[in-house]
Amino acid sequence: MGRLAHGAGGAADWVGVISASQAADVVDEAPPRPNVEEFLNGVRSAPVVAKRDWILDACRGRRVLDVGCVQHSWEMALENPRWLHKAIVEEASSCVGVDYLADDVAELVSRGYSMVAGDVLVDDPPGVFERVVLGDIIEHVEHPARLLEYAAAALSDDGLVLISTPNPFYIGQFITIAGRRRPTVNPEHVAWYDPTTLAALVDRSPLEVVEMRWLAPSFPALWNSRRRLVRRVVSPALNGAASALRGRRPFLNSDFGVVLRCRRSGGESVGPERGRERAAEVMAFHRGTPRGA
Repeated sequence: MGRLAHGAGGAADWVGVISASQAADVVDEAPPRPNVEEFLNGVRSAPVVAKRDWILDACRGRRVLDVGCVQHSWEMALENPRWLHKAIVEEASSCVGVDYLADDVAELVSRGYSMVAGDVLVDDPPGVFERVVLGDIIEHVEHPARLLEYAAAALSDDGLVLISTPNPFYIGQFITIAGRRRPTVNPEHVAWYDPTTLAALVDRSPLEVVEMRWLAPSFPALWNSRRRLVRRVVSPALNGAASALRGRRPFLNSDFGVVLRCRRSGGESVGPERGRERAAEVMAFHRGTPRGA
């Protein structure tokens, strides 16, 4: 795998498995911004949005850094009509990609893309940007805190970081475990994050959470079954039945997105007040008091 996932491709691995008509059922064209605390308490305060649209809308007309821009290889990237980096380039005022796959970066540069080869866990960012896209990347890296520091260093004063990542509590995984005894896990992933653990990680970084969103399902349960009947009949039926439950219990959605900005308190990740709040949260947890109870 290496140090930096060729990871905007991580999202693209699943794109297209859910049909456009299915996605339309769960996507609102102009959703309001949800309250972060309500989100973490499991309240559906805004409609689910499509991951690709969410990222592209935020990047439109902006200077963008796309981290993990190569989708596994330059050939795979160019062959994929839904390659996220290409779509960002078309929407942004300017876009630079960074990836550790030096040979693939060189080939794509020769074909007109603005990219640099680099390791985000070691190198400095190649400039300052209004948007930093970490599309399905954070679950690929062994030092996620360093990834967040890299993103913070790349931000302009009013810039935003966009993170998307799969949710381990996706109801489709429970269905898959029931049918196959084990979940579906990308072999390149080294971690899982749910909204609560990712928010805790951000709390220890130079960034802070501005917004959290549930994203439209990337793939239905059992979509890749070897049995044709399961793929074509059972999987869609189970996904349809699960959609109502996802609406009532948002933490059963498959993916979520997070918008971050540089911490307004001068970059101090955890000040005394937040430290006291965190201590109270930990004590409440050990007493068996759930968040928001």
